[in-house]
Amino acid sequence: MRIKLFSIFMFVFGLSFVIQAGQIKYDREYKKFPIFNKKNGKIINYLILQPDEKITFNTIGIDTLMIFSRIILNSKKSYSYELISNGTQRTVKKKIKSSRVSKGLNGEKVSTYSKLRYILERKKEKFEIKNLSSSSILIKVKATNSKKNNHKIEYIKFSPHSYENDVTLVVDNKAYTYYSSGSSGIQLDLEGPIVLKIISRALLEKEDKKVSYNFKIYKDDKLLEGFSENALKSKKATLQNEKNKTPSTGDVNIIKLSKGIHHLRIESELNENLIFNFYISKSSVEIRQE
Repeated sequence: MRIKLFSIFMFVFGLSFVIQAGQIKYDREYKKFPIFNKKNGKIINYLILQPDEKITFNTIGIDTLMIFSRIILNSKKSYSYELISNGTQRTVKKKIKSSRVSKGLNGEKVSTYSKLRYILERKKEKFEIKNLSSSSILIKVKATNSKKNNHKIEYIKFSPHSYENDVTLVVDNKAYTYYSSGSSGIQLDLEGPIVLKIISRALLEKEDKKVSYNFKIYKDDKLLEGFSENALKSKKATLQNEKNKTPSTGDVNIIKLSKGIHHLRIESELNENLIFNFYISKSSVEIRQE
């Protein structure tokens, strides 16, 4: 009887722990595709998505999401999927390279994995991943918690110190100010430690449905980071007093800056056709005020 009671206790305790630490909750059961790694002898389960198929899941109590993707090898040179969260859509495109250490349990050749790191802003978020390719792709989602940053980051609006032009973008009857770089770029002067959130959008012509764009961030005239994005025409956002162009969906990127003064410059080849919105961590402002 003690053994049974102990087993029941351990089951309840374990269930409680899973609920508290259960960071990813899928809306239903999805088909798995096991991959064998001959180097370490491990079998890792991926989810297999057919063309146009999607998976939906919620995250609870985590701050970072890692999305691993592969493809069963064929004649294609690349694959893509769409990541949707918080009303923003992001198209992820990856090149294919054959894996030397991994294969399907039935001998299927697979590509090396590609990794996307996504920093969450809320304790609970809903995600959707959709296969945009004509072939089946493999997806594995893993949640991690940073020991140094396991709390929710609150952001406040931040205006750049120098920019070419500003436009008003309307989403769900709310107005947001975005800034364009022009030929001289957008300049921001920040005091760290601080977290900078950058929302970027492209301005599309009426006949365009999607766009690819790049922008670079320089710190003290040295390249700090570069971003490549694929976006679709937004179904919700519009430009105030502008009927000839439509904003794309927004892409979000996070940059953490260390203690000290940081002079940043954002440059893009699209210039006027690429607009940005900026937010900084509220805690950094509160620290300086103290």
